[in-house]
Amino acid sequence: MNFANWFTEHKSIWFENSNGDLFELTTATVMNKEPVISASVGPTTTMTSIISGTLPLIKPDTTFYDVMVAQSGVQYSEVIRFYLDNRCIINPFEILFMDRMGSFSSFAFQLRDTVTNNNQKSTFKRLAGGLGTKSVYTYESTARGEQVYNVNFDKVQQLTTNWMDDASSLYFQELVSSPVTYLKTESGDYVAVVVTDSSSVEQRQIDKRLIKYTVNVRFANSDNINI
Repeated sequence: MNFANWFTEHKSIWFENSNGDLFELTTATVMNKEPVISASVGPTTTMTSIISGTLPLIKPDTTFYDVMVAQSGVQYSEVIRFYLDNRCIINPFEILFMDRMGSFSSFAFQLRDTVTNNNQKSTFKRLAGGLGTKSVYTYESTARGEQVYNVNFDKVQQLTTNWMDDASSLYFQELVSSPVTYLKTESGDYVAVVVTDSSSVEQRQIDKRLIKYTVNVRFANSDNINI
């Protein structure tokens, strides 16, 4: 989360979960002179202190947690609420993306996916073989008249979200338009991808009660092809 640095004293992030536990994360002192401060507000953030309750932030029965910027116990920002999605999943994919305010967030794509491999070959032709011993033009069956000199290979993966509410549907447009996106794979690694969808129909619950989205991502780095 990014926030403006208007503080004269120490800056901190307050976390409060649905269980009523309250924690504090004091931001790094080396960033005191920065105009914008970044702080990790993910569910695995290491807290600086416990104000009330007990760790961890996420317990088996936790349904959401709130985050806000505070100074000496006084609220200095809006409260941002993160709901926990504990639904059964088919796939563990996530897309990490930078939104328009410069913060990084993610969407889970828990339903079925498909992978399409595309390749384009550039070729040229030449005569194969030559004159044989009886002055007859011949060539072996393994001779190659058409040669491949370049291969463009890319992998496109289609991902589908789970059902979401209006607020998530509005925020999803940030992912579609983001210039910086990473796909979290089944192994837990993040790989650079490009969201290739050029348009997205915004869905609202007033028109459609069940909302989900499908996006196509292209891997930003192609596999090496030996030719």
